[in-house]
Amino acid sequence: MRRPGSGCLAAPIESGEYQNVSEAVRVALQQRRRSDALRREGLRLHIKAGIDALERRDFADIDDSDLDDYFPDPSRSGRPGPEYG
Repeated sequence: MRRPGSGCLAAPIESGEYQNVSEAVRVALQQRRRSDALRREGLRLHIKAGIDALERRDFADIDDSDLDDYFPDPSRSGRPGPEYG
């Protein structure tokens, strides 16, 4: 186990930005909660927009056999992602 004040928290504490590890962790947790709340709100807005589009019938109806034309093969994207197989 690391000693308190070591690692990524040492610099902000030593610089005087925070008085101790507890304060730094508390602020980090508050920032994370705000970020998570904003992310959830963004998802809610996108879901609502999708539901509204469905209710207006504002969407493209495609056949299952054509899905590959709409979604690229993730293994060729050059980005890490889930394994499909």
